[in-house]
Amino acid sequence: MAQKVKQSLQTQQYSSLKYCILERLEMLPHIDYKRAKKELIDKCEVSRQQLFYGWFRITKTSSADIPAQKLDVIAKILGCRSDDLKNYII
Repeated sequence: MAQKVKQSLQTQQYSSLKYCILERLEMLPHIDYKRAKKELIDKCEVSRQQLFYGWFRITKTSSADIPAQKLDVIAKILGCRSDDLKNYII
């Protein structure tokens, strides 16, 4: 039961975000999560703060966006297409 409540809260949290990057990261096994996190910081060439507290937490109502080239880099690291990371309909 506690697991369902936790998943429900996470779903509500993610549904307000413009990108589902955090959700995809958290689905990875721990070792892959750590590797991907380090690779994202290295390849995106931005600070950890900018990445995890800026880009990954942009809300749907915000006018901010992740630059297209960086979104492509993130998608490659996570093994998906950049469109798969968008949590909104174009």
